[in-house]
Amino acid sequence: AASCPVHKTKLRFGAIFGSGIEELRKRNALHYALASMSRRYSNNDSTIFCRHDLLPIVTMLAEDEDSFQANQAVCRMLEGGALALIGPHHACATSEYFASMATATQTPQLDLRPMISAQESASNAAHGFVLNLYPSLDHISLSVIAAIDYFKWQDVLIVYENDESLFRLESILRNRRYIFRIKRYVASQVYSLLSEIDSSGWCTMVLDLSLEATAHFLRAATNRGLMNRRYHYILANLDAMTLDLEDYRHNHVNLTAFRVVPGNWTHYNSVLADMRDWSNKQRLVNPDGVLLTRGGQMTLGAALIYDAVQVLASALASLSLSRHIKPPLGPSCDALMSFNGTAGEHNNALRSPFGGSLMNYLHSVDLRNGLTGRLRFDSKKSRQAVSFDLYHLKANGPVRFANWTPRHGLQVFSEPYDLAVVYPLKNKVLRVVALAAQPFIWVKREYHNRYLINGHIRPDVEFHRQHLEGFCIDMMELIANRTGMDWVIYRSPDDKYGICVELPCDKNKQTKQLESSSASMDQASGSVATESSGCNCEWNGMVRELIDGRADIALGSFTITYEREKAIDFTKPFMNLGISILFKKPKGEKPGLFSFLNPLAVEIWLYVVAAYLLVTLMIYALARFSPYEWVSPHPCDEDIGYLVNSFSLSNSFWFTVGTLMQQGSNINPRAVSTRIVAGIWWFFTLIIISSYTANLAAFLTVERMVSPIESADDLSKQTAIEYGVLAGGSTETFFETSHIETYARMAKYMRSRKHLKTATTMEAIERVKRGGYAFLMESAMIEYHIERQCNLVQIGGLIDSKGYGLGIRPNREELRDELTLKILELQRDQQLQALKNKWWKETGTCRGKDPQETTASELGMHNVGGIFVVLVCGLLLAVFVAVVEFVWNTRKNAEAAADEGRSLWSEMSSELRFSLNCYGSSRRRRHHRRRRGQVVDSTVADAV
Repeated sequence: AASCPVHKTKLRFGAIFGSGIEELRKRNALHYALASMSRRYSNNDSTIFCRHDLLPIVTMLAEDEDSFQANQAVCRMLEGGALALIGPHHACATSEYFASMATATQTPQLDLRPMISAQESASNAAHGFVLNLYPSLDHISLSVIAAIDYFKWQDVLIVYENDESLFRLESILRNRRYIFRIKRYVASQVYSLLSEIDSSGWCTMVLDLSLEATAHFLRAATNRGLMNRRYHYILANLDAMTLDLEDYRHNHVNLTAFRVVPGNWTHYNSVLADMRDWSNKQRLVNPDGVLLTRGGQMTLGAALIYDAVQVLASALASLSLSRHIKPPLGPSCDALMSFNGTAGEHNNALRSPFGGSLMNYLHSVDLRNGLTGRLRFDSKKSRQAVSFDLYHLKANGPVRFANWTPRHGLQVFSEPYDLAVVYPLKNKVLRVVALAAQPFIWVKREYHNRYLINGHIRPDVEFHRQHLEGFCIDMMELIANRTGMDWVIYRSPDDKYGICVELPCDKNKQTKQLESSSASMDQASGSVATESSGCNCEWNGMVRELIDGRADIALGSFTITYEREKAIDFTKPFMNLGISILFKKPKGEKPGLFSFLNPLAVEIWLYVVAAYLLVTLMIYALARFSPYEWVSPHPCDEDIGYLVNSFSLSNSFWFTVGTLMQQGSNINPRAVSTRIVAGIWWFFTLIIISSYTANLAAFLTVERMVSPIESADDLSKQTAIEYGVLAGGSTETFFETSHIETYARMAKYMRSRKHLKTATTMEAIERVKRGGYAFLMESAMIEYHIERQCNLVQIGGLIDSKGYGLGIRPNREELRDELTLKILELQRDQQLQALKNKWWKETGTCRGKDPQETTASELGMHNVGGIFVVLVCGLLLAVFVAVVEFVWNTRKNAEAAADEGRSLWSEMSSELRFSLNCYGSSRRRRHHRRRRGQVVDSTVADAV
């Protein structure tokens, strides 16, 4: 100690920081590290602090600085005699410039940035004078993959913040054992992202966000209801453990975070305590003296600064043992600006005099007491042997449950989950009330004699779990296996699902008196606050069992309704459905004597006849109107005195009907206008005949099913077919409470005829099979029965939309939430769909196609209406062309007959009168004299 001089030599190094609170913590960490090490080692002659004072040249550089400003910053530090550079700490645009300048001037740089890619890491190693202290990108990726493996995730959502995050995730995304989905975090759109996550059912997520963004995302997820036991978040930010997680401890959410393991926990805690004291003293005189987080934690950036100072001090101490270190005379900025990095006497003077030696000592440093773990470097000048502790949030705070190292991988010390939270139903026995209905709950075949009489459950028998089978039984077994619970089942005492039956007026008064005297007695009696017409009502069926506390769960085809939801709890639906109509399949109608007319609707046949008449008259009129349809009967004899027209009225009818029947008529139009009509008519007949032919085969070979009703509206407007619902079920409630006119009318009809409501589903099906009766029930049940009763059919679509769920005893939110999670898991794993296929399709006996799918439908106007539009447009075009032809030819005739004193209007009037004369199909030819220089060829419109 006596060998340490009083006056110490000052050695300087550059330190580059950014802006913001985190960069302020790092800057204060630098000052703390220098102050504490100088205080601790100033009299230790084996350290650099014995003979030298380390002084920083601090430079503030924002992330968006350009290369010129970065150049100026480096110049100021090197001009001030900096032996080395520490930083930058963030991935700024000029990071590559710092590395190049450090290598060119042989000034060692301690880089504290996370490498955004393996390529950048290799580039840093190639520079030769850059040493990176941040944990390796590969190590971080491997530790995240190890955590995903341990938790057995298959579908992983990765939320990233910027392009640098995406580059860092590249090695994770290359792993093909998982299904990765990627979403970008934008602070202003976080609730849209969370809504998408909620609707898509993504529950397992990796958040690769900055510390501020991670905190914001978790707060928003809490507000959105995405922080519960259903969700599991892996926080990839190595500073995540410094966040205040107090608000999430009791949400039962799964949060897993990583933390860099220090080289020595005793040393780490000692430094952390000293940091707190130093920071408190600094903040008394300087408000910017913040060093730790609000929770008194040290960030990874602050720990890396401390370790960087340790590494630099250790290397300088080793260098001082081999040579005398004196402060270098820094080159001027002008000289540095002209420096090109090549050899030469001038350039050699700009290089650090002992930069190469210092870099070798830095590379060979091996410190075991680093705050971020053991400090040693590999051949690529990157950190090696970094290890991470994994923490999981529990009710009493984050708990360390595993450790990851490059050599041993993930080693788990304890169960991360709180078993009481993960398995809240484990070893518990729940009472389940049920109502038998195929295929949800029914008796196994070998017990039919014991339970059934005439196909119905005997009223005096109780259920035993081992005697039952069905969709709901299998679903409960799957849930029990996943939760570790056990369950016993019993039958609904009154064999009803549960509706609220209105109390009589006198009993209603007594109930109100009981309500005022004893609320608990009122609940025990099953009278609830649901009101109907001003009177209270009393629940029956399975709902009553849950309200009275005799059952924990109601099982079966139990519909979730508004009224029931007010009295009891429900899980999420395990099956979605709606009300539809079950009806006896109508008898097939065999093809009749005139079945060849069926392919086209009646109105289409009428339209075709109308089109035939219109085209016939149109071509007849245009042929008379157009002068080009009037030709000599003997083409070789030009002196014949009259012209003929092939399109007489009878010939016009023959021409169009021949075309319609795909036959010839030996009559061909000559004028453009008549040819347009003919072409459009041919196209029209092509489409009509093709459509007719294509539909004819189906109508002659398929038995058509003619149903007297097609929808609920049809059902409500007739009285020949009776219809009803299951008494005491949700379908009855739907109609009784509906304000839609059709459904209200149906409810009134069923109320006035009590015999239309059935006590059981099987009774209703038997009535449907006898005919003359339609049964309104859930579509899932209809699907099941029409797979087994081949003479039954579903009519129309769904009247409403609803779902089947598990009824839960009131005030048992933890049971409801746990069962909901298991139902969602079964849906995700497609187990519920597999069960539906098993009990609906695989055991069905009707394998034929739906008659509605095989019956050909007659073609209506909506099928072939376009061809009529084309026909009309063609006819209008033909009329226009005929007018042009008429005017043009009349003008020629008028010019040729000018010496006879005939004007254009008189010629046009004469031609028009002849065209409109429907008698005669020939006309005289008029010959005109040839004038000098022109040929005159005209006709006179005189009928023969």
